[in-house]
Amino acid sequence: MLQELSDLSSEEKSNIDGNLAIVTDILKENQMDILNYDEIKRIQDPEPIIIIPENLAPFVPKSTIYLTKFVPKDLNIKRFKSFQKRKLEQKIPYSKRERLIDKKAGIVRTISELKVLKDNKEIEVEKFAELMEKYSTKLKMCDTALEKLAKM
Repeated sequence: MLQELSDLSSEEKSNIDGNLAIVTDILKENQMDILNYDEIKRIQDPEPIIIIPENLAPFVPKSTIYLTKFVPKDLNIKRFKSFQKRKLEQKIPYSKRERLIDKKAGIVRTISELKVLKDNKEIEVEKFAELMEKYSTKLKMCDTALEKLAKM
């Protein structure tokens, strides 16, 4: 470390060497005990009160260790998910047409999966007919909505 300090005079370097030697001797004489977490908590100053607004509570890291016992309230997951969804929509704005096309593609995939299940005889015929009717009406609704958007 001292070799990196080139702008010091030889007298200053010898003073620093002497000080470092004294500190290392004191550290060797006083064997330090490693304190456990409870002892550290007892010695430390109490932590300040931290008030977190409810809308920012989901972003507080769970790994944070507080000196005082703090029991976080359960978050309202639905509100948090809707918040995330809103933020995502603000970042990536989709048009109504793109959303309808995505929805239509999902319905078509579902219908094709139903056909595969029927061919493999993994689904009953009544259940297949019921689900096909449900998804075909949804598909028609998407098609009519897309047509209306195209006319506008």
